[in-house]
Amino acid sequence: MRNSWMAPVIAAVAGLAIVTSGQTAAAASGSGLRVVHTIRLTHANALSAFAEAPNGAVYYSAGGTVYVVNGNAAPVPATALSTAVNALAANNTDFFVQTGLTVYEFSRKTDAYAGHTWTLSSPRKPITSAGLLASGGTLWSWTDWANDQSGFQFATVSEISTSSTKVKVISKSNAYPADVAAGSTGLYFQIVRANGANGYIVRAPSSGSIRKHADVNIGVPSALAAGRLDLLSVHGNGRTYIDSFSASTLAALNSRQISSAFRDIAGTGAGLLVLREPCKALTDCKYATVSVLNPRTGSVSGTARVARAYTLLPGPAPAALTLVGTSLYLARLEG
Repeated sequence: MRNSWMAPVIAAVAGLAIVTSGQTAAAASGSGLRVVHTIRLTHANALSAFAEAPNGAVYYSAGGTVYVVNGNAAPVPATALSTAVNALAANNTDFFVQTGLTVYEFSRKTDAYAGHTWTLSSPRKPITSAGLLASGGTLWSWTDWANDQSGFQFATVSEISTSSTKVKVISKSNAYPADVAAGSTGLYFQIVRANGANGYIVRAPSSGSIRKHADVNIGVPSALAAGRLDLLSVHGNGRTYIDSFSASTLAALNSRQISSAFRDIAGTGAGLLVLREPCKALTDCKYATVSVLNPRTGSVSGTARVARAYTLLPGPAPAALTLVGTSLYLARLEG
């Protein structure tokens, strides 16, 4: 589902680090969600990765340069590398930059190289898309090598302890790229069976055993919120649902049919947000809205119009990326 409608911007979304620690179940209060500030980031074609840190700071890359947006301030350069950035992530103390199959650690306080480098693996080179996700002292990675010639390929998922130099491959060439979420309870991703058929939802905690839950409605956006893993799924009947699972056990909680115009979800400090795009041109929809979604009922509240939004940023500070002409903006939300 994600790949089908976000093809023009998948390279940027692929680098998204999803950090969900400290999210709440509360819906937006008062008059609902609203856009409180809009910040220009870069030319749309220049963006290669972005991530939200636990304090709401947003890191993004344009070419080999990584920028940071603190609060509503203008972006400032954080570091620059000699090659293009594939993925970014951030925890409370550091931010992490992936170029090719190499991940570097930088101090968030000083922007200086923090002394750790990790080398990832891939069945084919070069990789064409990747993602990093951070929670505490654990860093997760997915890498993929699909291109126009090879067609769709499944990703390899790895785990890194930031206090170690070792990289542990936890799933090889069977994970859906980009459809991942992570938080204090671990990493959540979706894999196919050995015969190529769907599939399983997987929870990989930073310590302990990997857990799987059989599900055929996968390869879709996911989010962590209020102790749940939520999937924005298209079922076999062609209709869209929000499917919810226990974040600890992956036991199914409920499934509710929702609007087919709902295109993305994110776990945030305002609750589970959903992006609605009731347009044919899904990356240029001036009628796009962001709402708080109740997965138990499928209803929404606190709706804000966020014109031309195309993806949501998971994390404590609700935000969306908007594409206006050839420029990319960060829309800060409150509610």
